[in-house]
Amino acid sequence: MMRTNYIEVRKNPIEDIVKECISKIREKYKEEIEDNRKITPILVEIWKRRGHEILTKDKWEYWDLIVQTRLKNTHRGDALLSQCLDVIKILNNGGSLKSAKEEIKNQKHTELSLRLVFSIVVSLCDRGEDFVEYLKQKN
Repeated sequence: MMRTNYIEVRKNPIEDIVKECISKIREKYKEEIEDNRKITPILVEIWKRRGHEILTKDKWEYWDLIVQTRLKNTHRGDALLSQCLDVIKILNNGGSLKSAKEEIKNQKHTELSLRLVFSIVVSLCDRGEDFVEYLKQKN
């Protein structure tokens, strides 16, 4: 910026506006990251406990790793954990494959999120592979 006779003249006003916007966005992003750092340890413990209530003990260690990974993904990380546990709960409590299929349908997944749920269910549920095979046969 230049000053001429007490009037500010900007060399490139568009560039200044863009820089100001980027600066504000960076500040907001830094605040969000700091908020996530505060919340994440609490959420991790909550989700670990929720999984431990539903999963067999031999699956807890792997569940704990999944929780850490999914919660780092702020986009729907906790929703995906909940959806997986909902399906696993049905299967672990002797529910039918059809009931678990209905649960999956009601969750309205994208192809990517559906693949993630399948992968997690297969890894953490003794009936997971049977469930995925059932879905392949019925489609």
